[in-house]
Amino acid sequence: MLFRSIAWYRRQRAQNKGVTLANLAWVAAGFVVLAIAMQFISFKGISIPAAPPPAVVETIVADLPPVEQTQVAAIPTPTGELVVYAPVFVDTPTSTVETTPTPVVEIPSTETPIVETPTGALVITDTPIPFLQPYYTEEFDGDIANWFEFMSSGDARMVGKRLELGQLSIDLLPMDDKLPWLYLINNSFAYSNVKAETLVVNRSVNATGVSVICRYGDIGWYEFVFSNTGVYSIYAVDNSGLVSQGYNLLTSTMISPDSSANVFAAECKGSELNQYVNNTLVNTFVDTKFNFIEGKVGIAVSSPDKLPVSVGFDYVKVSEP
Repeated sequence: MLFRSIAWYRRQRAQNKGVTLANLAWVAAGFVVLAIAMQFISFKGISIPAAPPPAVVETIVADLPPVEQTQVAAIPTPTGELVVYAPVFVDTPTSTVETTPTPVVEIPSTETPIVETPTGALVITDTPIPFLQPYYTEEFDGDIANWFEFMSSGDARMVGKRLELGQLSIDLLPMDDKLPWLYLINNSFAYSNVKAETLVVNRSVNATGVSVICRYGDIGWYEFVFSNTGVYSIYAVDNSGLVSQGYNLLTSTMISPDSSANVFAAECKGSELNQYVNNTLVNTFVDTKFNFIEGKVGIAVSSPDKLPVSVGFDYVKVSEP
């Protein structure tokens, strides 16, 4: 009916005939009939096939890096309204580049330290440099804990030892016809080339031997003997018997003593051995047999004949030859 109404309307327009109110009513009735028909079709379940939905493309995201989600922010506008911004997703890289840190080397400062005094004034001081000096002078004005002693003959009960008036006094006393030989070795340092010097006061009328030792060690040492009888000798003491066990006389000379107080010195320099009395070279020897290379310095007191004997050591000076 709807189609017939439309066709009739078109003929009327082609013939220039007017359209009355009745005619319009017929046209409206046609549209009503069409609407009822469409409703009826929908009620009966007759469906018109729709266009197929667009294909869904699946994206594999298993290996995609995680993303960091930014929270939704509500920001007020100048007019007072709140504008809600959608979340923003920012890709966060899952791999980082590891860099090796550059090692930091602390270089000690060479600047002179500045010390603040209690008054607040700044005082510039020199940095002390620790240095252990192997050369020294023992003046016997304190204890002698850095000296150790032993005897090659005799008994310790025959020895009297004391510090008095800045001297080390040693007495050897008679007992059972024994002749003691007492050694005192400074345990501080060992030397290869060295000169050892001592000022000795002889208080005895009996024959007295005073020795200065260099390169003392377990296997042996060199011993420079000074006697108040005027005999000066150099010995190589083979303590281990590697060459010749005991005291081996290397050289000896005879000089009349000047007084009861004398400066005796022994010098070990390479293979050369030098003996001094009051700063005068009295004996020299080049040793190619025992070859003691390094050791400590020391002193000794002995008697080749009779007891008692008494001597005083004013100092022992150790220096470079």
